[in-house]
Amino acid sequence: MAEQAVLEQGFARVSIFRPGLLDRGDKTRGVEKMALCVLSHINVKDVARLMILDAIRDPTTVQPIMYFEMDELLKVVKAVDLPPGPSKLGQEPNYPSIPPNF
Repeated sequence: MAEQAVLEQGFARVSIFRPGLLDRGDKTRGVEKMALCVLSHINVKDVARLMILDAIRDPTTVQPIMYFEMDELLKVVKAVDLPPGPSKLGQEPNYPSIPPNF
């Protein structure tokens, strides 16, 4: 299993994201479009932004191994005002903090 292989590398901190069905916007294929109508899904850009927010957190405030399941990801997307996308060259993005229980 890929997750186990990562854990065995001995990194000081590991975050494993398990988002489920990803909404890829205009890159979504036909069957995926139908699934988006009936299944819980999350935008791929939101997952990427949550990964960035997790990566910049103070490592002393979180567990060394963190798992993020779909339901948690959806809650945080609704609770946090995510930045809209990449900042302009030379500008530091204004990232919000992730709720501590995430």
